[in-house]
Amino acid sequence: MNLWGNRIQRQLTVLAVALFFFSCEDEANQLGYKNPNSKFDLKSIDIPVTSSILLLDSVRTSNYDAFNDVNRFLVGRYNDTRFGDITSATFAELLPADTLEIDTLNNNGVITRDEAVFDSVSIQFRHDFYVYGAAGNTQQTIAVHEVTNRLVAGYTVTKTTHIGGQQKPQEISYPQPQLYLSKTATPYNPVALGTKVFNVDRDKHLSYAADATPPEITTSVNLDPAFGLRLFELIRDNPDSAQNRSFFQKHLKGIAIIPQGDKVIGINPADALTRLEIHYHTTKEDSLMLPITFAGLVSYNQITADRAVSELSGLNTFYQDTDLGNDLRYVQAGTGVVTKIDFSAFKGALGDLDKVVINDAELIIKDVEDGGVLTPPGNLAVKLINDNNRPIKLPFPGRSGDYQESYNTIAAYEGFVNFNNDATNSYSNYYYFVRGSRFAFDSTFFVMNDSRTFLTLNYSSDTRTYRGSAPQFFQKLFLKTDGPLYTKAILLPYSPAATTSDPPYGRHIYGKTLNRAAFRKDNIILRVYYTTPSIN
Repeated sequence: MNLWGNRIQRQLTVLAVALFFFSCEDEANQLGYKNPNSKFDLKSIDIPVTSSILLLDSVRTSNYDAFNDVNRFLVGRYNDTRFGDITSATFAELLPADTLEIDTLNNNGVITRDEAVFDSVSIQFRHDFYVYGAAGNTQQTIAVHEVTNRLVAGYTVTKTTHIGGQQKPQEISYPQPQLYLSKTATPYNPVALGTKVFNVDRDKHLSYAADATPPEITTSVNLDPAFGLRLFELIRDNPDSAQNRSFFQKHLKGIAIIPQGDKVIGINPADALTRLEIHYHTTKEDSLMLPITFAGLVSYNQITADRAVSELSGLNTFYQDTDLGNDLRYVQAGTGVVTKIDFSAFKGALGDLDKVVINDAELIIKDVEDGGVLTPPGNLAVKLINDNNRPIKLPFPGRSGDYQESYNTIAAYEGFVNFNNDATNSYSNYYYFVRGSRFAFDSTFFVMNDSRTFLTLNYSSDTRTYRGSAPQFFQKLFLKTDGPLYTKAILLPYSPAATTSDPPYGRHIYGKTLNRAAFRKDNIILRVYYTTPSIN
């Protein structure tokens, strides 16, 4: 896809000329002089976008799957009259980050082992200051339970493939990540290891989230001493094996964080302060602590939505176009509620024109509902879907014909349709190579903006409007005369790159937040500014 430079350069030159003339209003430019060149007809048009509500059957919520994941324990519960009763529980694996400090090297070079004595066990979670739900400073509860089934990190898939030009099919094994979804259920011991009641102040959390150097706020839960002693003895008696994942997971498969309350908060699993702590002492030292941490290990959020008495009670069938009869459209992170848009009318609206330069093409959603403390997602990505409402994606590359056909379809859009090349795993190399390029586990197609990153509709709280621009994509769509016309998509929350240190494609937040939005279907429009050459 990097071979389009010359063609793109020529088109950008045409676009720059068109943009120059578009800066003129009618026949007077912004300086008040009559436009000396009347060979361009400058126009704009608002094209209606048809839409419906879709319910996806699952949302990926596991952490550390992709280089550009937002890694977050999403924990809490709140009630929303529009979207239902929302609960998010976290299931996570742990591993000792160190061994007990019980060996001493004396002056003669001899190692002696001190007697270590268990004192207590607790677990603490550092807040990342994401918060959603009720206003004010209110009481929340979390209970920590022991998971009873193993959390699998990955598996191997064997494919029969012709990759590499082999005439005879070859069997090749590929490592795959075990993706955990919002609907994934993991059993746990119903008897809690420990429970904590604490307060969360929404306004303070929001202010800390915007602070470049926020305070270190943690919630600590005292756990059952018998549980702690069991872990302590396991680590003490197996100093060479305790930090081995497969060994340790046989004895502690993980923990579950089960919430009650009226808010959902974010916890940072990678932070050093998010850890299980075994407190102990020896004959030589008091107040020692062994951390057991979560960073880089399997974890996910189980998100449930009870819509029975909500405005969305009629939204029950997966991937089915739904209209609830109130002219509203909905989007909610984490729960599978998305708005489907169809801009098929674009081609027809400009179909009588032979030559058109798209100066700008904006997808706009006006008058987004003011949800009070239940604020809308900051950005919505545009993910392309098939006629069956499933996401379009690259087939497995071993199926050479299907893969190449799909790859060529992307190429026809010259970089303005693409998949997320950042959706590869930086921890366990859960991707494979095709023609020297990484093939991501998430190869669903997105509309790209003119910078060839994901087109996002960005929310303005001042105007209560979403707006996103992709003139080059719509230029390609206008020019296409054969092959798939990508005109159907879903809008789902996504975080674009905000700084140069961010991954180029931004970050996955769909399974790590719960922000929601509602808006009228008639307020979704495609506004196109275009230039047509005219003969005087």
